[in-house]
Amino acid sequence: MVSSIAVAEPIGAAEFDEVYERFMLAVDAFCGEEHVSEPIPIVTSGLAKGAAVNPVRFWGGGSFLTADRFRVWVVGSLPYMYDPACEDPGSCASRCVYVSICATCTKDAFRKLTEELPAVLRVLFSSDVLVNWNGWPEDFGVAPALIDMYFSNVKTKDSIDRRIRNAIQLLIDADSNCSRGVSIALNVAALEALLGERTDSIAGSLADSTAVLLEPDLNYRSRAVRHIKQLYHIRSRVLHGQQLEGEVGILSDARQVVSGAMRAIVERCQFMRRIDQTPERPSDLLKELKESKFGGGPPAGVSESSVTGLWRHAP
Repeated sequence: MVSSIAVAEPIGAAEFDEVYERFMLAVDAFCGEEHVSEPIPIVTSGLAKGAAVNPVRFWGGGSFLTADRFRVWVVGSLPYMYDPACEDPGSCASRCVYVSICATCTKDAFRKLTEELPAVLRVLFSSDVLVNWNGWPEDFGVAPALIDMYFSNVKTKDSIDRRIRNAIQLLIDADSNCSRGVSIALNVAALEALLGERTDSIAGSLADSTAVLLEPDLNYRSRAVRHIKQLYHIRSRVLHGQQLEGEVGILSDARQVVSGAMRAIVERCQFMRRIDQTPERPSDLLKELKESKFGGGPPAGVSESSVTGLWRHAP
């Protein structure tokens, strides 16, 4: 039996142009087009210490690229307001940062991005540990890398990127909660999302790992452990319904510790990629932190941050 094979007849130039145009329209519909949002105001949570002392004003700032899929153009920043309920007004200044989001994607994807990204930016912009306000608009600190990690397509059950995403989600919930006590508990939960592991002594293990990550000086390591254990015990008291004094200061301290941990983890990841090109697993990092408990100096690739002042200068 001989089967017949259909052979396409040649088409003219005009007909080819029409087919090609339809094809490109289909590709554009699938891949999306470039979208640019109107300037979006991001009002920080007022947890960045020193903001009132050195208020940063700029307009017409730079931009930073993130994840190759979109970029954030920082249009400007202005001091916004002070929290009248704050015991220390000098450490409770908010800022209003205007950003424009640019992305090449479908309209639906861009809508979802503009709905989700501002809350992430609010978390990052609310910490002077994550963003170098004195260096703006040239220096965005580790914020671009954290946005990369938050929006990465992670498939493994436990990874650094997934832990960063979970921690930022908890900080978003903390910032939107009207109870400062619950916000404190969520900040400590974010720290646990970053450095927690299954163990009989969660508070002790978390304090040890965080202290090794953030405090390079052995003379102050025990103070760091004590400080972080206190934050964890405060979390437990809040969850059991106890009222706290000085909630704003505790909340600010908790956010600084979480921010310091995120910054250190980003620096560590960037260092490991430079020397090995292999993403480090959380278990690998936690194992090294355990083994370095009695050793001085920071973990490889991690720089000292201002967070150490929380326990070094404590009475």
